[in-house]
Amino acid sequence: MGEPHRLDIKCTVNEDVRQSSNTKNLVFDVWLQIVHLSKAMTLEPGDIIFTGTPGGVGLARKPPVFLTAGDRVTCEIAELGKVEAIMVQEG
Repeated sequence: MGEPHRLDIKCTVNEDVRQSSNTKNLVFDVWLQIVHLSKAMTLEPGDIIFTGTPGGVGLARKPPVFLTAGDRVTCEIAELGKVEAIMVQEG
């Protein structure tokens, strides 16, 4: 993968881009996060570290936008991959 502070990150809901940024904009760089977390736990290959979120979250939009049952949410980091989830009604 090389340098981790140059990767585009994106979140879409039903293929509509809701968040878009780059890892160069992280408040704490990847190496600092790994150092900090390694002091509290053992990190293993394949572990996922959730670091926060770029601007564009639904609650901050005017008017606010919330996920509903059936929405497909995709979060992607260039060169690393993506995860998808389909929202379901609770209960």
